Parts: sequence; structure tokens; C-alpha cells
Amino acid sequence: MKIRRNEKCPCGSGFKYKKCHGSPIVHTETIVSIKDRLLTIEIQRRRQQGFGKAIISHWFNGEQWIAVGNRLYHSANWKTFHDFLFDYPIFIFGIDWFRSGREKARSEIHPLISWRSSLVSHLQPIEKDGEIITTETTTEISSFLTLSYYLYLIAHNAKLETLLILRLKNKEQFAPAYYEAFVFSTMIMAGFEIEVEDESDPCGTHPEFWAVSKKTKKRYSVEAKRRQFGKDNASVWSQLKKALSKDSPCERIIFIELSLSETDFNKALKTVQKETIAEIRSLEDTLQIKGEPAPPAYVIITNKIAYIESGLGTSEIVFAEGFKISDLKYDKGMELHSALLSREKHIDIFDLIDSMREHTEIPSTFYGDISELDNNPGLTRLLIGKNYLIPNTDGQEVVGLLESGCVVEQEQRAYGIYRLKDGKRIICSSSLSDDELKAYRRYPDTFFGKPEEKQKQIHDIVDAYDFLYRTYGYSSRVSLLEFMKDYPDFDNLGTKTQEELAIIYCERMAQTIIVNKNI
Repeated sequence: MKIRRNEKCPCGSGFKYKKCHGSPIVHTETIVSIKDRLLTIEIQRRRQQGFGKAIISHWFNGEQWIAVGNRLYHSANWKTFHDFLFDYPIFIFGIDWFRSGREKARSEIHPLISWRSSLVSHLQPIEKDGEIITTETTTEISSFLTLSYYLYLIAHNAKLETLLILRLKNKEQFAPAYYEAFVFSTMIMAGFEIEVEDESDPCGTHPEFWAVSKKTKKRYSVEAKRRQFGKDNASVWSQLKKALSKDSPCERIIFIELSLSETDFNKALKTVQKETIAEIRSLEDTLQIKGEPAPPAYVIITNKIAYIESGLGTSEIVFAEGFKISDLKYDKGMELHSALLSREKHIDIFDLIDSMREHTEIPSTFYGDISELDNNPGLTRLLIGKNYLIPNTDGQEVVGLLESGCVVEQEQRAYGIYRLKDGKRIICSSSLSDDELKAYRRYPDTFFGKPEEKQKQIHDIVDAYDFLYRTYGYSSRVSLLEFMKDYPDFDNLGTKTQEELAIIYCERMAQTIIVNKNI
């Protein structure tokens, strides 16, 4: 029986056949466990898909089957996840709605229908039967795919409400409904369980939905408010007041969309942020709800969807500000110990912002593969634990087992340490294609097929502390005292434990990094 390349390998490894015994690479001795390989795939999947439910799909009988919540969809044309997303809105809105919408006057055509037509026109000239192709995207195509992905995430992880679909179909309600779909999916990708309220219920006021953190189990009410497009300022008091007017027995998360197009950004982004923050803080002492002081809330400011109405690009903004939350201020510096306590106290919000910054692309693969590598049959991927033909010191080709690797981006080359059959080790380098370099930049911690510590960019003193603690947190007490022997308070440090010394050393080094980087 012929084994298909995308089927599970019959050896029981859990990998696809093309990545296991169907690979042209010689499989002999390995230093990477199956657990490491599976962890690598899971890291990549989380990087692409976030912390919601994984994409559930299977190639069966010549078709790709995809589960979305409790529904099954299938097609022989879905080679990538993007292919499925091209078709998914048709299942949700109905083919008749798309067809009837195209018959309207150009000025009356719904944006979603216009985007779909643009997508079809763009792909028709370059379609190749049965092949996976890569092409430059447009604002319209990106907008269509993005909304399709939002709808998929909501339906797969919670429930796709009829009211949201009706609002999306309404051209006048499309932009605010689009933003609500963004907020829904953002919370899902960040690791929250979603509970939807009945918005048509006339009894009392309630938020758009509830979100429960999978990490802390804390429950939040979530509101999504969008400013009207075309305003010449960044004021958010009206949206903040409306959101705070909703009843909530638990902590609040309020998303506010600025809706500023690129032509509105005659000021620097930081100036817009400062003006918005200044207004929010000025309202802390004055804003009242039903005659009482307004309650506290986490406020997430975004600028994501102005292109829906402007047809122009959007300069994106994402930041959090604590309304009446003194230890969560966007631009307020604090000493490191207080900053670490604030992060622990508000960890759900820190994780939410991190997720919004990381999960900015729509996955193209079903299983967390690196599309730049796995969809390119001309590349031989470098994987730790696999054997390769490499030149030895005499220039002759020999078999070497890749034990570790690194990439020098400036040279666009990968350097590897290979172990030969006689036990000797040599260093060998190879050039990287543009696709390989792009893949490395997106997945530096899994590029070589074994999980490595991801080096997070240093934005503030907490990031600097985390970076240092990963390196020095487990150094011996003797080593730490040696590092700090020139400190003026060295005599007092001799009474500290290893853990206390590690924290002190990392805190002081973090302060030095921040001063030198002028952050």
C-alpha cells in the first residue's frame, strides 16, 4: 500500500510520513527525542494559532476535512488553511447573499462582497492546478482573509452568534461588527474562554461577552467600542463612558478602536498615544456613571480597522492603560520590584498584549508547519539529529550528524556542528535562501527542529530582568559573589542566599541595560 506524504508515518512516531520515514534524509542515530519534535511542532502551532483550540483537519479520500466547532467542511481544493478561509464566509453568509450583492451599484456594494470579488480577480490569472502558490497580497484580500479567520475562531472556540452575522451583513453596521469580531478572536488567541450574552435581552445591561482566563481562572467582562471614522482627534471619553455604563460584577476589559487612517496620522504615533492616555487619566477623578464615581477598568487602545472606511492603510496601535489602576500605567516608569509585582498581579493583561503583538499573521498551514520550508520541495531542511552529506577537511563528502546549529543573518548562512561516524566533530556552513532566512526570523527557537530558548526583545526593565534571570538565575552562590565583588555593599551581600543574590544581581544589571539603551 502506498503511504501518502501527509498521512501519519506507520512507525508510530506521530509525524507525517514526509517528515519521518518518507524523508529523503538518511535516518540513523538521533539526539532529538520524539517528544522534542512534537514540542517543536506545538511551539510553532501556538506561534501561528495562539492559545485557542487547534485547527482540526484531516486529508481523507482525496479531500481536506476541517472541523469548526460541531460542523464539518470538506473540499478537494483546500491545500492550505488559506484556501479554506477563502471559502468559509460563503458557508456563513450564503452564496446567494454574495451573488445578489454583486448586482448592486458600485457605491452600494458591501465591503465583504467587494473584497471577495477582488480576491477572485487576483487569483484567477495565477492559479495552477493542484499546486501551492505564493503571491503578494492586497489590502482587500488581507481584509477578507482576516475577517474569515475571526469568524472561524469564534465558531471553533465559542459560538458564532446570529446577531453578529446579521450586523456584519448590514453595510452600516459592518465596521463596528468587524471590530467586535476582532476583539472576540483576540481574546481567544490570548487564551481566554468566551461566554456570550444575549444582546437582545432587555433586562438590564450587560457586556458584549465574558472572558475567563485559562491561566488564572479570573472572569472579566469585555466591551468593544469603536470611534466613528474621520475624526480629527484621538478622544475616547465617549466610548469609555458607554463601556463603563454596562453592569458588571467582575473586573472589566474595555477595547477602544481609534479608527484613524494613515492620512490622519499627521502627528507621530507616540503623540497620539500621549494625548489618549492624558485624557483617560484626566477622567479618573471626574467621570461619573449613574451619579457615582466610574469603576476601574483595563483599557486596551487599538487602531486596526480604519481601512474598511478609508480604503487606505492603517498605522496600527496596541497598548494597555489602567483606568483607576495605579500600578498599570502605559508610560509610567517604576522601580523593578514594583514592576514585577504589577506584572504578577495583572498577568492576564500582560499576556493579552503579548499575544496581540505576536499573533498578527493568519496561519497558512493546518498543523503548525513552517510554510516557507515545508511547502518548498527544493529545500533540504536542517534538523538537529539528522544526517547530511557535508565536506570534510579534505573536501570529500562524508555523512555528519547535525548536533547544533546557529544562523548568522548578516551573512545569510547557517553554521552547524556535525559529528562524523568516527566521533570527530567539524563545523560546516551553508547558505540560506530568502525563504529559509524568513523562516528563521519567524521561528528562531524551532528553526533547527529542536526547541530552543526564544530571545524576547527588550522593551522595558522587566524584559531586561527576564533575559538576565534566564542566564544567571541558577548560577552558583560562589559565582554570583564573584560577579559582584566590586559592589560597594559587597560585605552585606555575603549574608544573602543564592536566590536573593541572583535577584539582586539581575535587578542591578537590568537597570544598567535600560540606562545604556535609553529605554
